[in-house]
Amino acid sequence: MRILLMVIACLWLLTSCASQELAERTQPVASLFSQHGFVQRDISTPDFTLRVWQSPAVDAKDMRVYIEGDGLSWITRYQPALNPTPLNSIVPFLAVKDTLAGNVVYLARPCQYVSLAEPDCRSVYWTHARFSPEVVSAMNAAVTRLKQEAHAEHLMLIGYSGGGALAVLMAAQRQDVDAIVTVAGNLDHRVWTDLHHLSPLHDSMNPPDVWQKLQGVRQLHFVGELDQNMPPSIYWAYRTFFPAQADVQMQVIKGFDHKCCWVERWPQLLREHFN
Repeated sequence: MRILLMVIACLWLLTSCASQELAERTQPVASLFSQHGFVQRDISTPDFTLRVWQSPAVDAKDMRVYIEGDGLSWITRYQPALNPTPLNSIVPFLAVKDTLAGNVVYLARPCQYVSLAEPDCRSVYWTHARFSPEVVSAMNAAVTRLKQEAHAEHLMLIGYSGGGALAVLMAAQRQDVDAIVTVAGNLDHRVWTDLHHLSPLHDSMNPPDVWQKLQGVRQLHFVGELDQNMPPSIYWAYRTFFPAQADVQMQVIKGFDHKCCWVERWPQLLREHFN
């Protein structure tokens, strides 16, 4: 009985600490979105509950969906994180700076910002299966619902880092995407894991494998000149699958790395390419 009580006490302490840590990561993001009038909601899909922040409703035909990166996937090279909610993500800041679109949506990845008590919140979904079919399906289900509710006609998917892979994979399963935009996007995780000597993402789909379904979709991929995490070679590994005439472009931004200085330049980059 004494041992059982000690185990229960330890579990309660771990749960309490995890809840506090999640609240600490969520609060700054929720505050940022609240300051810009974004509304928080959770969308349930058959596999996951996804956290969304959505700009104030307006009568507009275009919608831009900002897809979060991988978040905190690993604590060490061999130990997965207990909570994949991002630390200091730049994606919320990109979303609130987008004033050109009528409807702006921030879409978190499975198990980010939500209770880890969710039945399918297993670490495989932010490690080896982060781009799995069930993840892509859930993200697309959320986008479809949001688009229908907003009566939007034009859809742009904007993905940062690992969110870039999802933007491509999601678009390949849709017929309504006008453009794919990635920022420091992971466009070929096989090349990426080889480059950094990481474990292969065995349970994940890979963007180059769906290239044939994307030949008619405009794609613009921003890459930081100094980005050692997602260098231009990742883009070229992906681009080589497409014919030369395909509208698949890369723009290398001088002086930028994986995080710096996308937020500061984002409004200008949007005006230059999508005004």
